[in-house]
Amino acid sequence: MATKKRTSKKFDIGPVYHAQGRNHAIDRPWTYWSKKPRPQEFGRYITVAMLRMENPYEGWKYHARDVAGSLDVSSAKRLYQDLDLGDNGGQPLAPGIERTEAFWDSLGYALETRHYHGVWQHPDTLKAIERAGFDGVISKDPFGGETEWVAARPSQVMVLDEFVVPQANPKRTSRRRR
Repeated sequence: MATKKRTSKKFDIGPVYHAQGRNHAIDRPWTYWSKKPRPQEFGRYITVAMLRMENPYEGWKYHARDVAGSLDVSSAKRLYQDLDLGDNGGQPLAPGIERTEAFWDSLGYALETRHYHGVWQHPDTLKAIERAGFDGVISKDPFGGETEWVAARPSQVMVLDEFVVPQANPKRTSRRRR
């Protein structure tokens, strides 16, 4: 399968925001970042940062083909079934299907056309994205439609600030009436 040669681009992105429910920990891979804090959807603990991505996955045709080609066979079969790409109606895949060009073309096409529906979030796909040489993802949030950036490694994040959004309606403690 021939692919276009990828050129490396550096992206210094930010400031961007990451929100979560319990603390400011961003020391894990694949953290999500957006233009707005969004505490209502993701939590009150907000981290403000700059991101560095040199080769982000953006779901373009040649990106998707590279990622599909980076899937190992068992992951490719699992993704194929999870995306319901074949006419198998939930049945096991036909033996040897992974040796057909149509199988790999279907995966690449699904990764391209369903990019903004979050298909890249599948755990097997994230591993393949990294194996294909990408260091993050640029996409649209499937629920809010906003651009989102996903850093593959914590070393790509430079924290600028952290804060906690006050609760809008704090729970009141009950008092005993006399």
